[in-house]
Amino acid sequence: MTTKNANNQNKEQAALDTMSDNNVEKIRDILFGGNMRDYDKRFAKLEDRLISDIERLSQDVFKRFENLDGYIRKEFEDLSNKLHAEKTERKQDREEGLGEIKNLQKNTEGKFADIEQQSSAEMRTLRTSIHEQGNELLEMVRTTRDDLANTISEEARELQDIKVARSDLAELFSELALRLNRDFDLPE
Repeated sequence: MTTKNANNQNKEQAALDTMSDNNVEKIRDILFGGNMRDYDKRFAKLEDRLISDIERLSQDVFKRFENLDGYIRKEFEDLSNKLHAEKTERKQDREEGLGEIKNLQKNTEGKFADIEQQSSAEMRTLRTSIHEQGNELLEMVRTTRDDLANTISEEARELQDIKVARSDLAELFSELALRLNRDFDLPE
């Protein structure tokens, strides 16, 4: 029986606790009932507003991220296009520069070839001219030498003709000495 009694007592105690909880609720409802309901409504409205604000902010942040993502993608695409255009332009400039260099090289080679041909022709002309002048000078030297040789020969002959022989000169001086001494008789 003791367990039965204990069970009965526990049941009674539980019933009393439930009644006392109900009583406390009733007292609380009487004292704070209107205010509590008002607070509950306010908390519910505040919770609804917070939930809607959070949802609105979440959507706004999502939209901004989408806009930012679109903007970044657009800027990246623009930069890629600019980079591609710049590469293409530089490639064209490089090819044009190489073409200009090749043309300049061809022109320069052509001018050098022309100058070389012209200088070769001028050198041939100059050599020919020098050769001709050399031949003329050689001929002039030969002529002058021959003329000088002839003149010298002629002068030598004249000197031979004019020249008094030693024996004739000795005889002349001997005769003069005799005359001066008056030892010489002149044939009459």
